Amino acid sequence: MIQAFDATFREAVRDALHGLWRTDTLRRSPLLDALPQVRARPADEPPAEALRRILRTHCEQLARCPGDDGRLGHLLVVTFLDSERPKQRCIASDLGMGYSTYRRHLRAAVDELVHRLSPTPSQGVVEQRLAHEGEQGPPM
Repeated sequence: MIQAFDATFREAVRDALHGLWRTDTLRRSPLLDALPQVRARPADEPPAEALRRILRTHCEQLARCPGDDGRLGHLLVVTFLDSERPKQRCIASDLGMGYSTYRRHLRAAVDELVHRLSPTPSQGVVEQRLAHEGEQGPPM
């Protein structure tokens, strides 16, 4: 199973976003096993539909955030959720940004979505650090 916040997890989120409207793509996603929200879906909801719902909900919630997070969320919505989404160069132009700027912001938006879908990454790091310090004693 993939772990949250590794490169494979990020790639799985990105692939699921790109295949959001293709059920066959979502049926093969490793996120089906990696996300507890998918495993906790209602019994009558197919896993691929649950994954689509979860990704849409997180993108839409991010778009409603104030400031930079909201702008990143809006970028995810117009890029992946709009059913008649145009090519990315057209989206960049519509948003008044250069294509490379759009791509940079899109990467940041996907990273933020990955962060929100993941369990708190620092929790595992801190616990590992405390366990390691406990073995060697506190640093001097």
